[in-house]
Amino acid sequence: MKLCHTSLDELTDYYEDNYGGNTPEVVSEEDPLVLTTTADEWFDIPGFQPFSYDGVDNLLIEVL
Repeated sequence: MKLCHTSLDELTDYYEDNYGGNTPEVVSEEDPLVLTTTADEWFDIPGFQPFSYDGVDNLLIEVL
């Protein structure tokens, strides 16, 4: 799973163009990534590495 800041307000046809000049950060490399939860429940993402969100830009979430 990757997270990336972007200043774009709309997605483009080419995913990498959506980065808006920023570099995505790998935050989880679990293989396979298995999430078990119920509706309306918080859950942890296995192996999640801290990501410093700037609180301003939009956030892209890429699940591979």
